[in-house]
Amino acid sequence: SLHDALRSLSQLHINIGIGKLSASLDCEIRKILILDVDPIAIKVVDDWSRATTDPAELELAFDVKMGSLSVIATVGTLPALLNVARKVQALVDEKVSVANATIARAGLPPRPNSTRQGETAVSLIASKLGTESSPGEECSIRILNRLAIAVDRIRIAVFPGRFDDGEVYRLDAGSSIRAQLVRGVTTDRNIHRDLHLFLGFFSIRKVNHRKLSKELETSYSLTQWFELFRTSTERNIFKVPTTQVSMESDQLEGTRRLEHKFTMIFEGQVDMALNVRAFLSLFAHPAHEPS
Repeated sequence: SLHDALRSLSQLHINIGIGKLSASLDCEIRKILILDVDPIAIKVVDDWSRATTDPAELELAFDVKMGSLSVIATVGTLPALLNVARKVQALVDEKVSVANATIARAGLPPRPNSTRQGETAVSLIASKLGTESSPGEECSIRILNRLAIAVDRIRIAVFPGRFDDGEVYRLDAGSSIRAQLVRGVTTDRNIHRDLHLFLGFFSIRKVNHRKLSKELETSYSLTQWFELFRTSTERNIFKVPTTQVSMESDQLEGTRRLEHKFTMIFEGQVDMALNVRAFLSLFAHPAHEPS
């Protein structure tokens, strides 16, 4: 039977480690990105232990853990990267089209769809469990997807135009950042989501710093930049203390109606300063074109 087959399946344990990543990107002699990421550990586990219980459950868990993420960029960095990605995609599509046309002219069968080839055994079994029924009995296994992310600290600095602007906007979150999302479909076809988020602190600040010479701007490391920001004049835009956020929602499959419960808890005294003018000024600066 199906349940007997489940007992014979071995559990899947995949561990992926990504080493420390440091990168710097220039566009037309102008620096637009500095990135530093601590090692990342990714674990994927499928848990079949509750597949024969009542109610039956299968859990697919994805856990991601990392230390610090530090980024310095400009407002124009993301559009520039997206523009490059579009050009690369257009080039790839052109080459694929030419290759397919050559295969067709040679009278050979078309290449198989890579998306179908990429389907994993776990996803195929999960799909089968959710749709297959035996004579006189519908398979009512509940499939749970769990995604958990843990990050020690995030530091992001964004220049309105260029690295020589003399002002920068900082976004910091830290003292442990944890998020977990559990998604499952109940036996009555109800999609249930449970999200939990923990932030040690979160802040957005505007920093005015001394301008660097072109030579220093080019040679400064990420550590030197953040030390410069730390010792410069800053204005608080938005700041919240330790925060816990939870949201639980239910949605009937095939509908757009969503019922949810949202909770936000600030631990200890709430100290929030909101400077709307300083926040809006970030978006008032047009992105400078590289020169």
